Amino acid sequence: MSLRIVFLGMLGALSALPLERLLAAGADVRAVIVPAPVPGLALRQLLHASPLSDIPLQPAQAHVLDIAREHRVAAWSVSDLRHPDSLVQLRALQPELLIVSCFRHILPGAWLALPRQGAWNLHPSLLPRLRGPDPIFWTFHENVQPGVSVHRMSVRVDAGPILMQAPVTFPDEISYAEAERIVAHAGADLFLAALQALDQGTLSAAPQHEASASQFPLPSRADCIVTENWNVRHAFNFLRAVAELGAPRLRLAGHDFSVRKAVGYTAGAEMGEAWRISAHELTARLADGVLRVLYFAPEP
Repeated sequence: MSLRIVFLGMLGALSALPLERLLAAGADVRAVIVPAPVPGLALRQLLHASPLSDIPLQPAQAHVLDIAREHRVAAWSVSDLRHPDSLVQLRALQPELLIVSCFRHILPGAWLALPRQGAWNLHPSLLPRLRGPDPIFWTFHENVQPGVSVHRMSVRVDAGPILMQAPVTFPDEISYAEAERIVAHAGADLFLAALQALDQGTLSAAPQHEASASQFPLPSRADCIVTENWNVRHAFNFLRAVAELGAPRLRLAGHDFSVRKAVGYTAGAEMGEAWRISAHELTARLADGVLRVLYFAPEP
């Protein structure tokens, strides 16, 4: 793994775990780039000795800057990738490959064209399904097979040829954070396998089948509504997963309830009324069973 790699990522397991695995495997990561917190900033180096006060950190989550500091890898930040100085600084790093894993900004064509091996991106879905910025959310919302893809980046977002991909399993009751860690580990495996295949001269890229492609935006408040028409297991797992992102809602016979936590379901069970309330637990009739949730209060 002698390629000079520049890694782009940010807060959370989807960036931290692949970076840790690459470094542990001996990959030559020359720099780590994170998004700058304010617009208009060209690519600039961060000092490891600084408290990094300009980068919003959450102690409960891993951050690639901490890993870069531990491994004495140069850390950089950027918000304006099209700034002329950004490309100058990137060229000075002499990357042979960009590896991207959960990065806020879209890479312009000049960045993609600079390294001789281009740029690889980890996308947590089985492309071309679920293109867009939050595929894990949409995996739960659409109730589709979860998975991860490593693809060569192109100017069209999430549309570049696939290098490797693999399905994963999300057990019932899994949280969003747990799902993120599963795809992060799987994605790290794919990065390492792709680098090994590149070393061996066996790496190939398969174009995505546009006829099978689906595109989804950032989730909105309306996308967090579960209705009585949902299958009960699907509703249970969706609510369990997205509750930590904000209070999803359960819409029953025209009434909205803010869900704190889905606590159980019984497939095939029936009840006469649309819902039943006991203390802060709501029992709801869905398409093929009964769902139990802890709720806050019905919205007017």
